[in-house]
Order: sequence, then C-alpha cells, then structure tokens
Amino acid sequence: MPVRVQMLRPDSPPVSEDAQTIVVNSHGALIVLAMKVTIGQLLTIVNPKTSDELTCRVVFVGSSHSGKVEVAIEFMKPAPRFWRMSFPPDDWTPRSPDAKGSA
Repeated sequence: MPVRVQMLRPDSPPVSEDAQTIVVNSHGALIVLAMKVTIGQLLTIVNPKTSDELTCRVVFVGSSHSGKVEVAIEFMKPAPRFWRMSFPPDDWTPRSPDAKGSA
C-alpha cells in the first residue's frame, strides 16, 4: 500500500518520501524507506487515498538493501481505521465460526 512519510527537521525544511508498506496493522506498519531515520524518531505518515495523517514513532530500522531499509513504525495510539481495511477481532481464532473452512 502506498504511503507518504514526512519528517520534520530542526532548522531545515521538512522532508517527505513516497513509500510502500510491507505489513500494516492497527498499531502501525513495516515500510521501505530511502530516508535515514533512527529508532525513537517521530514521523508523520499520510494515507494518500484519504489524506489522513498520523504521528508515529520509529521502533525498528533494518539492514540496507539497494539504498532502502525496512522501517517499523508504531502509531502513538492504535488506529484500526487509518488503513481503511478490516482486521479480525482480537478474539478471532482459526476455529471461529466465521473462519473459512471451519466445521
């Protein structure tokens, strides 16, 4: 899913990058970024389909591959509607009556 990542920098104009998510959930995402970020850094993530914006924190920075890194971000508070996707309820299991193939 495409996203825009914005970083505020002291004494410099903000930087933004169009990026792709690898994984999304109600707590954040794993994204691939070319911009350099550090654990604990605050970013703003924008859903380009809805223009919704959320502040998030960098919680993991992976190894560099072709000039980009996998970055895990965490929303400041859960936001299950940010991605405009339906997630299973917290108590869901494969044995749930709504699970495909349950008997």
